Formats: sequence, C-alpha cells, structure tokens
Amino acid sequence: MPFEHYHTYDLNKRGLKKLPGQPANQTATIVGNQIAFTRDETIFMDIFQKYSLEEIWELAHSSGFEPVYSCSDPKDWFMDTFWAAVLRLDFLN
Repeated sequence: MPFEHYHTYDLNKRGLKKLPGQPANQTATIVGNQIAFTRDETIFMDIFQKYSLEEIWELAHSSGFEPVYSCSDPKDWFMDTFWAAVLRLDFLN
C-alpha cells in the first residue's frame, strides 16, 4: 500500500514540510531491515523553504550566480528562478 502525503506550512519559518503518512499498518524493507509503520504514522522527509524574490536574488549574487529568469504561480506561492554562473576574477587580486 503506498504512502499518503501530508503537507504543513509554518508561516513563521516560511517552510512547507512534507510528511508521508501510513494509510494502514504496514512493514517496509529498507536496506535489508524490516521497519514496521503504524496507521497514520508520519515520516519527516523535507522542507520546501519560502524566500522573497529579493532574498532569492541576494542568495544568487552572494554565491557567484546571476538570476536570469523567474516565474511564479498566479498567487505567488511558488517560484522557480533560473540562475547562470558568473565568471569572477576578483580572486586574482
């Protein structure tokens, strides 16, 4: 039986947590080990962090990239930003 996915959003941390949950008691084999999961047990997987456009551009510039293009959903909840590597010669000085 597949996992069900639950998402929670923390407004203060601006992060979306992804929590797969169990629709029923089941056992999974992971690297040869049997692990029992109970119904509705969740497993923390990852966080999708939210940044403003300005923060994204600052992250890009501070790490040697130049933002090239950004697109967002109609509500501005999610954004993809494409970056290009910038040749930096300041390390020669």
